[in-house]
Amino acid sequence: MKLILLSLVLVVLSSCQTNRSMTDVVAPKLEEIVEKDGQNFSGTVVYNPHGIDQLTRARRNSALTRAREVCSPKSYRIIKETIQKPEERDPLYKGNPSLLTGSSLNFIDYQCE
Repeated sequence: MKLILLSLVLVVLSSCQTNRSMTDVVAPKLEEIVEKDGQNFSGTVVYNPHGIDQLTRARRNSALTRAREVCSPKSYRIIKETIQKPEERDPLYKGNPSLLTGSSLNFIDYQCE
């Protein structure tokens, strides 16, 4: 019972975060920034696409804000958006508890313009 309650608290707290995504805490290497000639060129942001619609929209907006900040003062363009398991993007995450990373995450690959 305590484990279920602790799990529920973790999920609620992670859903309410605005400054840091749960991915930053659990799977930080999934989000990346690619530099070219000393400038940010492209990258990947990640968010949990599961849960209530308002929370998933807020998480997506937070991810897009991170992309905008990386490319600033330039704009960015979404190249590809996919839902994948963390281990499909990086084998480092194989075997991580899905309680924390979720069964799948939404990856947004973008390019600075």
